[in-house]
Amino acid sequence: MDCQLNIEDMKILSEETRVKIIKLLYDKGELGLNEIAEQIKKAKSTTSEHLKILLESEFIERIQVERGYRYKLAEKGVKAVKMLYESENIKLRKRSTGAYIQRILRQRGVWIQFAIPVITGASMTILSGISNIIIALSILNGILLGIMKSKFIDVVIGGIIFSFITSIVSAGKIGILAIPITLTLSIVIYICVGGLTWIITRLVIKHG
Repeated sequence: MDCQLNIEDMKILSEETRVKIIKLLYDKGELGLNEIAEQIKKAKSTTSEHLKILLESEFIERIQVERGYRYKLAEKGVKAVKMLYESENIKLRKRSTGAYIQRILRQRGVWIQFAIPVITGASMTILSGISNIIIALSILNGILLGIMKSKFIDVVIGGIIFSFITSIVSAGKIGILAIPITLTLSIVIYICVGGLTWIITRLVIKHG
């Protein structure tokens, strides 16, 4: 028998009660209608309707016994449950990793929000104020501040700090008179690029 899941199968499994039923049968083995209804906390009539749909789609099998019927997972149902558990584990690992990173960063205190632009800004001494590097570091800072769930005002403050340091370390190359222009452009780049990256990072964390 072909046990591949198609679009219609996925639609059937989009209903939470049916997912609960096949997971229950996977964990418990054969169960009767009353036992299933009690475990998933649904009325017997509702449970019966969901069992009928799962039977018709060949996710479960029905076995006749002396006092009625008992239900168990079919091969297709076993595969579906394994896929569901695997998907849940992947999501859990992603969330755990993200939460761990956030926790580690936040444990370091508020000062790290300003240490990030200070360190990256100071690194411009080695990188000689290259514009492409400024954009790259703005993206990096936006991601880090987004992961830390910093407010947008922190991004702005970080941009000012980063830009000020960048302008100072680049003074030898661009000249003192060019510092105001470099400072202004660097702030604009940081807030636009780093701010956009911050917004994207926050959205990914929120909906990821």
